[in-house]
Amino acid sequence: MAADFTVRPCNVARTARPRSGSTPGEIGIGSFLGVRIAGRLSDQRPGQLIAACGLLALLGWITLAALANRPVALLVLVPVQGAFSFALGSTLIARVIYEASGAPTMGGSYATAALNLGAAGGPNIEGRQRLIERWPDPTDHPRRR
Repeated sequence: MAADFTVRPCNVARTARPRSGSTPGEIGIGSFLGVRIAGRLSDQRPGQLIAACGLLALLGWITLAALANRPVALLVLVPVQGAFSFALGSTLIARVIYEASGAPTMGGSYATAALNLGAAGGPNIEGRQRLIERWPDPTDHPRRR
């Protein structure tokens, strides 16, 4: 999720060429709605919320990849994906903290570590993959010339 949201504005600018730079704002609106939804529903029905948001987010990422060159599809799908992804992430973090109620300090630590690992590791892996795709031969990299 973090990897995709990190590179999504660049991909949108390159493929769909929208008239405005609204993609980060759309992600922000979606993330706000997702966290709000998770805050209201994750205590009552966490399993259902995780299953529904997980499946819908997966289907949404596939659809978004297929329609990445269509501005109207992006206008709809980017905030929806932000909502599903952040609702899922917020619910998972809440579940980690809830399950570790016997060790509240460690529960928060585990949730924070998982969040940070995904936020830092995802874009790192994405960037490395893009470098490999662009320069499959390491000896041809611009820094080595």
